Amino acid sequence: VRYRIWSADWHTRTLKELGGPQGSFDREVGIEMALDGALNSLSSAFDAGVALLIQAVENSRDVDVDDRLPVFRYRWERCRDMLKQADIANDDVWRLILDVDNAIDGEALPEPNGWLAQLRRLRNGAAHKDSLARHHDAGGGVNVTGLSIRGQRTDAFTYLAGMCDQVHELTEQIIRVALSMGARETSTTWNRASWSADKN
Repeated sequence: VRYRIWSADWHTRTLKELGGPQGSFDREVGIEMALDGALNSLSSAFDAGVALLIQAVENSRDVDVDDRLPVFRYRWERCRDMLKQADIANDDVWRLILDVDNAIDGEALPEPNGWLAQLRRLRNGAAHKDSLARHHDAGGGVNVTGLSIRGQRTDAFTYLAGMCDQVHELTEQIIRVALSMGARETSTTWNRASWSADKN
């Protein structure tokens, strides 16, 4: 889970460097690679967290290998159903369920409400449409100063840096719950400097 956050941080840092002092995010190969890498890493960090939780529940119940949920069926909905059972649910688990549900709220709607659902929709847009919509300077300028997210101009670096922090906080919450059920996260605890802390 954690190395995907490392990857997202690295791609976001690379995007900032490539954008230069003007913050230009035109459709150049390096920019596209950085955007794609950050979005995919952030989205897959959550997916890996869901997998960690499912495996933790099954391990705590000593489920036989042949009876375990196949990986291709891993979904948050299946994970939530497992976590809600009386032998697993506690205050920390219920808090996690609420936080994830809020983060992915409206993921099946044309315009998702939850911050993570919006992020994953951007990831899908980059994958299915080759690139993300850009916002161009007014007055005929050639610089691409930001991305168009939900129809509004958004600075690409600022958005992704914020998402790195939010996904990190959510996945650390997931890891804590999984560890309480006996899971083992391959990456040890790390002192990640948040982008917001760097900004201050």
